Parts: sequence; structure tokens; C-alpha cells
Amino acid sequence: MEIRAELDRPLVLTPGAFNLEEKVKYTLEEVEEGRRYLLHFTAVPGADRSYQGYLKFTTNYIEKPEFTIRIRGRFKPVS
Repeated sequence: MEIRAELDRPLVLTPGAFNLEEKVKYTLEEVEEGRRYLLHFTAVPGADRSYQGYLKFTTNYIEKPEFTIRIRGRFKPVS
């Protein structure tokens, strides 16, 4: 998933609450400093294949101080 700064100043993201720790791991990659981020999800070995939850972020933007990403998915085994 891509997260982009839409204002003309840098965006600082701080991860907050995440309720899928036992099923899914995530990494936040800053692709372009203060402008563009990539959010990657990977399955936790042995966890259920389907999941539903959320990941919250806080920002330095007073216009949008926080936001929530709703997460729903299903991992398929590699064949």
C-alpha cells in the first residue's frame, strides 16, 4: 500500500495501535523522504490465513492528525 504526502510540506508518520500482531507483520518503508511511504504486510508463520483488523497512524499534519487503515485479507499457500 502506498501512503503519499498531498500537502507541500513533509509528512511524518508514527505507527500506533495495530490489532493483528499475531497474524500479520508490517513494515513501513520511506521511499521518498517525507513524501512517499510503502506499507508491506507479511503473514506470521502458523497464523490463520484470513484476517481482519486495523493499523492506526498519527501524523504531523494538523489537517489530519491521525488516520486508520482497515485491513482485511487472506493469504493463499504458495504452490
